[in-house]
Amino acid sequence: MQETKIVCTSVFEKNYHNSSPVVVNVGGVRSSKSWSIAQCINAYALEFAGLKIGICRKVASTLTSSVVRPFISVANTFDAWSENNFNKSERYYTYDLADGNPIKSTIQFFGLDDIEKIKSTEFNLIWMEEATAFAYDDYVFLKTRLSAQKPSGWKQNQIILSLNPSDAKGWIRTKLLPQKEVCLIESTYKDNPFLSAEYIKGLLLMAETNPRMYEMLVLNKWGVSEGRVFDKWELYDESTAPQNYDQVLYGLDFGFNHPTALIECSFKDNAVYLKEVIYQRHLNNGELITLMDNLGVNKTLTMIADSAEPARIDEIFNKGYTRVEGIKKIDVVKTIEIVKKYKIYIHKDSKNLQSEFDGYEWKKNLAGEYLDKLEPDKQHDDAIAAVRYAVQYYDNNAGVKAFYAY
Repeated sequence: MQETKIVCTSVFEKNYHNSSPVVVNVGGVRSSKSWSIAQCINAYALEFAGLKIGICRKVASTLTSSVVRPFISVANTFDAWSENNFNKSERYYTYDLADGNPIKSTIQFFGLDDIEKIKSTEFNLIWMEEATAFAYDDYVFLKTRLSAQKPSGWKQNQIILSLNPSDAKGWIRTKLLPQKEVCLIESTYKDNPFLSAEYIKGLLLMAETNPRMYEMLVLNKWGVSEGRVFDKWELYDESTAPQNYDQVLYGLDFGFNHPTALIECSFKDNAVYLKEVIYQRHLNNGELITLMDNLGVNKTLTMIADSAEPARIDEIFNKGYTRVEGIKKIDVVKTIEIVKKYKIYIHKDSKNLQSEFDGYEWKKNLAGEYLDKLEPDKQHDDAIAAVRYAVQYYDNNAGVKAFYAY
């Protein structure tokens, strides 16, 4: 390999020789993620003779301005670009290695709207730039192209994704990142020491002019739907939970075709920590009680349930859960406002609870406009209903100050 000195950021260091088969780079604006990945690719092409690389966008027409030209700039810093080696019509580049090695590394730039071009190709490394534009099926298909024979020293065929955190409910966050083989690399403008003070000042002004875009593009927080009811909550686990709580309650929402949801709600100061205990369809009351017994649900804790089911509450009481009681329902929007008085934490393992909070949105009319009188879309709010019962009870009885956490 030829010896080349480059100027790089910590994002390059985290990507370079990363051993994970899938590497997801989620970064805010000017975090250096795309430049750093391009640096890694050039370094790999020079280091591993015969490496086959694919760089793709969803649509081929966007390649020249968004990928090819920036990539040429990076390659020039390696003294690795020659216009003579670039087939413009096929968007195919062949590296000349410094030691004259006849085994050449290659790069194919392509879009998935011209998929016929790559059906018979195979790669050692694929970079999906602006990965949120792709569908999950696109990702699965591209992984099947990682079948090229490994060059000497190349240990792991790999796919790299790069994106801004623009879609909190998209497949990358919900389907891909939880997978074990995936390495997440996060970055912000703070990882790029080469930005001017003037540019950073402009970025920070976005906090006042467009707070939502500021959180996503500057702070690297996942973008959320404008219509989400609960747009601010955080994950927690045992290592970040308080040592003790002011009070712990259960919220219980009955269901059958819809899930029955039992949520543990633990309060500390002006925060509530939520943990999913039961979330299951087709439970009759006897099955629910048996399941609670088997799970060791604490019979000494107050359990707040839907008052519209008094017979079910009585049966649970008679089976030893003597602190179960119904709560008088009030307007749903008012109980949402009560819940939003508290800073909300959801346990990292409570996937159904997270999904409901992610997808809980205000209703729209047929024109796609939010209703004048706010009303949540209640198709999937079973766990949220259980939370509302418990928080409403706590707020009514604990004398909590009207302190808004956000």
